[in-house]
Amino acid sequence: ARLGRFHRGAKSWQPHMTRPFDMVLYAGVIAGIAACCVAEVLASDNEMFRQYGIFLPFTVSCVVLVLGQGKTQVPTTHHITICAAYAMAAGGNIGWGVLAGVAVHIVGDFLGRVFHVHGDVYICPAAMSIVVVSLIVMGLLPAISAYSLTSLPWVLLGLLVIGSAVLQHRDEKSAAKHTNLPA
Repeated sequence: ARLGRFHRGAKSWQPHMTRPFDMVLYAGVIAGIAACCVAEVLASDNEMFRQYGIFLPFTVSCVVLVLGQGKTQVPTTHHITICAAYAMAAGGNIGWGVLAGVAVHIVGDFLGRVFHVHGDVYICPAAMSIVVVSLIVMGLLPAISAYSLTSLPWVLLGLLVIGSAVLQHRDEKSAAKHTNLPA
């Protein structure tokens, strides 16, 4: 509760996705599927398919989002799939795609809590996170030759998984202590 709008129980852009480990796992799986799809697209012999096929995971995410309008709670994945596709295409490594997908989801949650949930105007957290992570993936990382470090995304992903698991466990322990329930 000391964290205010950043506490797990506070209002969130995606209320079903507020626990740290769940966010990393969810985004990692979706980004992994998107990055693998883009890897297959880039391995194609068809030049036109290679050029436009990287948007295939994003298209699927958008169709699911549109079909889910109504009373169902459909997960928002378009920001994850597009950034994973960008990173996979730019870096040529599935690890970079997964890392970009996880990063964009974390950035989206942060920006959603800062601007969307507690603001008085509509600012799309997914669009803001796509802009931030796309600038990093297609601007900063190639400029500093980070894509040549093929094991770096896997190390960073491992640290994110461990850190998010520790945060979630600590948060659940703290919640149990404050409500007098067994941890």
